[in-house]
Amino acid sequence: MSLQFTLGRSQVKHFKTALQTLNKIGGELLIEATPGQLILRSINTAKSAFLSVTYFSRFFESYDIFDTECVQSVVLSKNVLALFRSFKISQIVVALDTTTARMQANVHNEEGLVKRYVFNCLDGEVLQANVDRDTCPIVVVAEASELDKLLSSFQHTLEEITLIANPLSAASVANGHKACELRSFVDPLKGGQESALQTSMTLDTRSVFTSYSHASHEAADVTFNVR
Repeated sequence: MSLQFTLGRSQVKHFKTALQTLNKIGGELLIEATPGQLILRSINTAKSAFLSVTYFSRFFESYDIFDTECVQSVVLSKNVLALFRSFKISQIVVALDTTTARMQANVHNEEGLVKRYVFNCLDGEVLQANVDRDTCPIVVVAEASELDKLLSSFQHTLEEITLIANPLSAASVANGHKACELRSFVDPLKGGQESALQTSMTLDTRSVFTSYSHASHEAADVTFNVR
């Protein structure tokens, strides 16, 4: 046994939400555990999107690492999400054995039923994305709830959105700090897009974002997948 942790009733919902979010990025869950924290990561196949979620050991009902200072493994996200399909879960005990390359979980519900899951780990590399914010001329920080409100204004079938970031010039300040814009992105190479609904939003950087800094003198844009 390399790693074992227990989720209580109050932690199950938070953990499930994190796994669902990670699964939207990629189908493989990268696990890295140290005595003080558990880090869950996901990266898409193109290696253009990365997400990392960290849980400190105090989050769990119990959290133990055996015979090592660092445990690393890779499992399929859908296998781990299967643990949360049961109703009225009271406790989940997860054990990872890197020697046998297997993960085992016991799911307890409030009626006393215990479901046992065992699945194999994958061969893979646990990656870490390092971003030096000091080298980025544009930094935008937004609350997740506020960003969700913005994205809900676009069609649910829309795949990609373009964010345009303009410098905070005197003109933009006079216009209410509206230096950013969100636009629907329609690929011109795809046919049948002429009738697609186009949505564009000009944003007040003070009210929408937690912080907004633009050290460049030129506008910049980035197109990202809504999912």
